[in-house]
Amino acid sequence: MNDPLFGGVDRVLGSSDDVPLRLALVVDDDEVSRMMLKSMLNANDYQVVEAENGEQGVEQFDRYQPDIVFMDVLMPVMDGLEATQQIKARLGNSFVPVIFLTALGDDETLGRCVSAGGDDFLSKPSTPAALRSKIIAVGRIQRLYKELRVLNDERQREAEVAEQVFNRVVAADNVAVVGLQTLMHPASTFSGDVLLTAYRPDGDLYVFLGDFTGHGLVASIGSLPLADTFRAMAGKGFSGSEILQQINNKLCHSLPTGMFLCGCLVWICSEENRISVWNGGMPDVWLLDTKRKQVKHHFPSIHPPMGIQAFQAEELVLDRFDVEAGDRVLISSDGVVEARNFRAEQFGDQRFERAIQQGLQNDDLFGSVKTSLELFCGVTEPADDISMVEIPCSIARSSLPPEGKSTSVGQTRLSQSTAWKWQLELTGSALNEADPVPMAIGQLQDMVGPSLPRQAIFTVLSELYVNALDHGVLGLESTLKSSAEGFSHYYDERESRLANLSDGFVCIKLSYSVGAEKCYLEMRIEDSGPGFNYVNWVDDPGDETSHSGRGILLVNTLCDSLRYYSVGNHVEAILSWARGTNDGETATGN
Repeated sequence: MNDPLFGGVDRVLGSSDDVPLRLALVVDDDEVSRMMLKSMLNANDYQVVEAENGEQGVEQFDRYQPDIVFMDVLMPVMDGLEATQQIKARLGNSFVPVIFLTALGDDETLGRCVSAGGDDFLSKPSTPAALRSKIIAVGRIQRLYKELRVLNDERQREAEVAEQVFNRVVAADNVAVVGLQTLMHPASTFSGDVLLTAYRPDGDLYVFLGDFTGHGLVASIGSLPLADTFRAMAGKGFSGSEILQQINNKLCHSLPTGMFLCGCLVWICSEENRISVWNGGMPDVWLLDTKRKQVKHHFPSIHPPMGIQAFQAEELVLDRFDVEAGDRVLISSDGVVEARNFRAEQFGDQRFERAIQQGLQNDDLFGSVKTSLELFCGVTEPADDISMVEIPCSIARSSLPPEGKSTSVGQTRLSQSTAWKWQLELTGSALNEADPVPMAIGQLQDMVGPSLPRQAIFTVLSELYVNALDHGVLGLESTLKSSAEGFSHYYDERESRLANLSDGFVCIKLSYSVGAEKCYLEMRIEDSGPGFNYVNWVDDPGDETSHSGRGILLVNTLCDSLRYYSVGNHVEAILSWARGTNDGETATGN
């Protein structure tokens, strides 16, 4: 080694019995202290790397990756506290002990060392016996940490295998249902909530949503016998009561004491325009009339959860209700209303009901509730599994899978041949609190899959939404961006107006359809602004060197068509791409 502070020792050289020596890093601005500590460490079978200040210490740590660090507190250039923080930040899930060298014994200094990441202390000057005891003590911690990492790695591998089995047995055999929308957000790797769908031989549809006690792997284990029984009996044409009876009997024998299953079964009778609902311990099931935009009926829980006590089929009463085209059923686990935000407030029944009413008015029931929940929770991770399902009450015979086959359905992903619509409207202060473009892209990706040209769609939606918000709702003039210097003033003014925004709206509507060779996405964005003279703008949107107007040029290039309506506050863009195009490839616009 050419490093003078390394003392010419090469770490790869072992001791006389070919056992590799351990490596220590000593960071101290006092040369005598370094020499004394190095001598004692050599006596304990350690090679030593030296550094004169914290900055050099971090560099030496990155270069040599020592097994243990001895760090002085007060040093020039960078003190030991800052150096320790940087070293600990580099370690990630690894553990390298840092022992502070200090002659300071006050509680405040010791507390600051611990806060910086220090694992122990060694007084200056030290003795060989004291040093050896510290090495032995942190050595025990290192060994325990390594054992824990091995156990965690094994647990992770086992969890990955278990997840694959769970997905293959429980989720992969669900049948695809046109118009069925799902939200399944587990609180951990495994979900205690389970969604099962299956057709009867006569074309009737069964949808079961269950919520096992707790969450995680322990809660999800009960899904395996549940899924097998449900699909086998549905495929043979058993009634809903018979299926529930058999599932309950099996769970009573297999679940441990204290564990049970809350669940609801929705039975869609396609030929009779009727649904039958059984609710055992779940939140109310909602029957909604999307044509008249009203709530038709509630199905509260009138049965006990499953897996507690045996009961006969005749004791299970399914509540029946006549339905018509356009009716939808909404079911959810208690994780929806019990979801919390960063203030630890619950989403609650009132917010849930308001979101449903808003969804009915906006012709986007599922999207309204999902968006409202996402906006409420923000980045707060759920403490319980969150599940929600919207079911169409009219099941077209053409949507049935081929006989003898089952079709996989992902989380809210529909088949490529399915046409659908999605809508989101933000009003007032919500325009300052949420960005709808990532929500729209997420929804598109979930439902369309890897064929989606995300980059092109994101660009188009972003440009059109920003135009609607900035120029329509906020009333900002494009001329503010006529020069590079004007950008700063433009965005300062934008932030100010957003912070004080109390009214106005921007509405995004997406419509997806599939032709013989292409997929088509129609994007409509409408705002509450006064509009603009779009006729002149479309004819002459500006040149490419201008600081404003370049977005419209780009959108016009990417899309098949771009049209403005009304007074200019309503725009329609249509974008197409070849069926089967890989994710991220450019769309085929124009």
